[in-house]
Amino acid sequence: KKYYHMEFREEKEDFSSSVKRIQDVMEESVKSHLISDVEVGSFLSSGVDSSYIVSLARPDKTYTVGYENQKLHSTRHFNRHGHGSSRAWA
Repeated sequence: KKYYHMEFREEKEDFSSSVKRIQDVMEESVKSHLISDVEVGSFLSSGVDSSYIVSLARPDKTYTVGYENQKLHSTRHFNRHGHGSSRAWA
């Protein structure tokens, strides 16, 4: 059974207004997910979505995974986004 119903309608909205509305919705969503009685952490996958969410959330701790294969290695993004220092495990 479907538990939601989505309706789409065409809206005439300029680009800046759309960006502002998306920003507001994202900030509110992240804020509501930060309500916790324990420390909040995040996983940074080096993608745009996780980087954006981490930048909004400013969690206590952020984690990522590093691989020997540089094509799969994401810790360079972790450091570039200023989320702390990377740590390699063998």
